Amino acid sequence: MDWSVASAIGAIVLAAIALVDLIYRYRDRRRPPAPPPQPQTSGSVKHNLPPKETFVGRDKDKVALCTALSSSWPVVAIEGLGGMGKTALARTVAWGLVDSSDPALTSEQRTAVPPFQAVIWTEDKNGNLTLNELLDTIGQVLEGTLAGFSRLPPEDKRKDIVRRLRKTNSLLIVDNFETIRGKDISEFLRTNIPWPPSKALITSREKLVRSVYDVPLGEMEFSDAMSFLKGFDLSALAEAPEEQLSSLYEATGGNPHAIRLAAGQMRAGDGLLDVIGELQEAKPAEIFEHIYGRNWNIKLKDHPGARRAFMTMPLFGRSASDAAIGAVGDVPHALLGNALDRLDELNLIVRLPGSEDTLRYEAHQLTRAYARKKLMEDPAVARAMQERFIAFFLGLSEASQDTWKDPGNVERLEGERENLLEAARQAGVLAGQPDGTAYLDMVIRFSNSLYSFLWGRGHWSELITICERGAAAAEQTKSYADLARLWARIGRVHAWRKDFTLARKFSAQSWQAVRLISGDTVVQAIPLRLDGQIAIRSGHYDEGEKLLSKVLEYAPLTADDDGRAATLIDLGIAALGKKRHMLAKERFEEALDLDLKSGTVEGQAVSMTYLAKALSELNEGYAESAQSYYERGLELAAQVERPDTLGHCQLGLAKIRFRFGYYEKAKELACAARDNFGRLRMTREEEETRTLLGQIPARYKSS
Repeated sequence: MDWSVASAIGAIVLAAIALVDLIYRYRDRRRPPAPPPQPQTSGSVKHNLPPKETFVGRDKDKVALCTALSSSWPVVAIEGLGGMGKTALARTVAWGLVDSSDPALTSEQRTAVPPFQAVIWTEDKNGNLTLNELLDTIGQVLEGTLAGFSRLPPEDKRKDIVRRLRKTNSLLIVDNFETIRGKDISEFLRTNIPWPPSKALITSREKLVRSVYDVPLGEMEFSDAMSFLKGFDLSALAEAPEEQLSSLYEATGGNPHAIRLAAGQMRAGDGLLDVIGELQEAKPAEIFEHIYGRNWNIKLKDHPGARRAFMTMPLFGRSASDAAIGAVGDVPHALLGNALDRLDELNLIVRLPGSEDTLRYEAHQLTRAYARKKLMEDPAVARAMQERFIAFFLGLSEASQDTWKDPGNVERLEGERENLLEAARQAGVLAGQPDGTAYLDMVIRFSNSLYSFLWGRGHWSELITICERGAAAAEQTKSYADLARLWARIGRVHAWRKDFTLARKFSAQSWQAVRLISGDTVVQAIPLRLDGQIAIRSGHYDEGEKLLSKVLEYAPLTADDDGRAATLIDLGIAALGKKRHMLAKERFEEALDLDLKSGTVEGQAVSMTYLAKALSELNEGYAESAQSYYERGLELAAQVERPDTLGHCQLGLAKIRFRFGYYEKAKELACAARDNFGRLRMTREEEETRTLLGQIPARYKSS
């Protein structure tokens, strides 16, 4: 084609684009944009409750617990023998308090309890729960705790949590209290729970805390036990005369878990009368040892794969996938299905509802305790399973670390977050042993591979912990590039939370590591980027722009927090701070172009959000374009579960709604943004959102 013709065509196209843009700007001034889709807002109660589970009966016990929670006692204890359903009752009532639509509680029961703004679930596993971990969990759920909270001295941390519990009506639940080894948690509950407005609820097999409101949990009522048994759909029970069912009820002591295990014996082929006879032979205090021993010695005797799968259960957190159980237990794939079916048949494990592609199982605390005992009978087997546990989840972490391009990786990692963090912790434990040098590298690899996931999903306290552990390992192995990177990542969290003193401290530590690597300009970009981000977040935009322009020279074309697109976003934020909106727009458009070319969903979400912000601040003529980018950014941010980007989109849309008088929509969006920023303790953004809410006319604030 002739170049003059091509130029003419190009000029026509540009003129057409300009005309369309002019039309849109004129139209925007004539009418407000259409209301955005209904936002997804979080509930009013913050919580970290485990998933709901089926719960049968216990109406009188639910009333008793609600009465206890409405009393003036700061600590309530559900006490009863193992297997009576203490955990299930606590979980069910907690969900009823969190979710007003949950049928587990009646409206009378729910309203009898003072409303809680937060419900915090903690539990002891293997006697390892410490006061420090308890306080960290409270801080993570309550949010808004001090920046650098995980690094505070114990006494300062305790004082901060008590102060938060005085400000926020909270229910703290400590499950499996009787297995906790130290006395400091008991002392904390006894002397530090400020009622009003907060309470503590513990579950325990025995009375361990003085001055508590006891809720004794005994056997199920006969009618409840029969309803519970019907759920197992066993013909032997359906056809049994009532006197035999009554004998089974008496032989199990009305203990729900004993009833469950008895039903498992029948599912495995035993007759009802045989099961009753076996139970009647056991002493009441030894009924579980008897049932588990019979399962191990008889029912699983010819199932070595099932035995190995059974022994893995105490290694996992709340639940485990079939693939993880097979890998950790070294159960061949050909045997795994039958092994898990056998354990499920005996009710030793429970198959959780969900996708058929990824089966998940969990085990009762008593079952885990017996499995742990069998596991520890052979230390070599226990060590081998622990090593396979670490290796499996390190492999999952590294295979799924690209959360930027593949939102499916976010789902995979989130579903295994508890196990991933436990595996990383176990790697740290082994790394600290005399023969654990080989695990130092694994600790670093966990820190690097989980970073993008933890950062993007807002699990910042967990990110700090895992990076601190990784930095300690990197220092030992003299992996100075990793050391610089890990210190900088911790500094970034503090910068986003506006604790610039701590952020600069970690920047200095990152620079110190870089100086141990001579002449590596790419590595120097690590602390340089953090310094630029600190400058921008603290309002020193010229300095931040200068530093990040240097970083841009070395930024790779990668879809992550260290790539060119991410650097352009930071530079665009600096331009926004300097009110150079057209330059900011250009920076964000270039970043979005790179994200589109690389197919990164998370990157597009971030780029679109900031581009929308630049357009909305440029002039009213870009309002509709800004709204369009915000809505698309919100959609993509939801796909990758990125709370900071969700918050920015919700706040941006709220401002547009407010500008055109859609106050109800503005309030809904601003409340959702406030929740997201509050979870991350992003104080500046949270305050900006509260300011907007304060400008909404009074008649809309209470609606």
